[in-house]
Amino acid sequence: MGQISEVELERVKRDYEALLVYSDVNREDVIANKSGLNRALIEFERAKLNLSYTEIKAPFSGYIADCELTPGGYVTAGQKCMKLVDISKVRIISELTEMQVAKISPGNIAEVEFVAYPGKIFKGKVVEINPYIDIERRLGKVIIEVENPEHKIKPGMFGTVRIQSEVYKNVLIIPRRAVVMRDNRPVVFVYQGDGKDQGRSKWFYVELGRENEQFYEIKSGISPGDTIIVEGNYNLAHDSKVRIIK
Repeated sequence: MGQISEVELERVKRDYEALLVYSDVNREDVIANKSGLNRALIEFERAKLNLSYTEIKAPFSGYIADCELTPGGYVTAGQKCMKLVDISKVRIISELTEMQVAKISPGNIAEVEFVAYPGKIFKGKVVEINPYIDIERRLGKVIIEVENPEHKIKPGMFGTVRIQSEVYKNVLIIPRRAVVMRDNRPVVFVYQGDGKDQGRSKWFYVELGRENEQFYEIKSGISPGDTIIVEGNYNLAHDSKVRIIK
């Protein structure tokens, strides 16, 4: 059975309506034309349906990636044509040790720094924790979701993830590089002076508490407000003259 165009359908409609105007037209002619109109309507709807099959509609907004079509090429039903990627939000998979995973919960705040954007921190949060720990590597997977309104983050990028696991209030923390060892004990050098550029270094034995990759918690030995020395302290001696470099 053939298909009918919209123009042909309109012509059939006009012919049928014209027959209704004249009273001397045979009833059989009217019935025949009505039947033809019905067939035309059916064919027209079928043509519209077939036309809709020629359109590929995206189920969501995004970017086209890995398009496998070429101009003038043929497409068959079920053929893989392209990928549609929505990167307004991205999900990052991070592998943590089983001890680290135990301290993480969904909703924890995360910071991500990508190799492509050194120094720029992207904020996110933990949305999923894989309950499975790899038996051989002893690592678990954590999924972090990051808002990406400017579409700077691209799928496949690598970066460093920092996840806020536990929050401790009213504790004294210092950079790890401020701590050196003397007599197998942790020492922190404190600058003491009259407020000018030059003063002296004083070492203090400290008691360390919790730690991470960047900071130590100080339980005792120095006080909040002390000016600690974080550079050039490895070979520094007690009561050495030092100068503040700003």
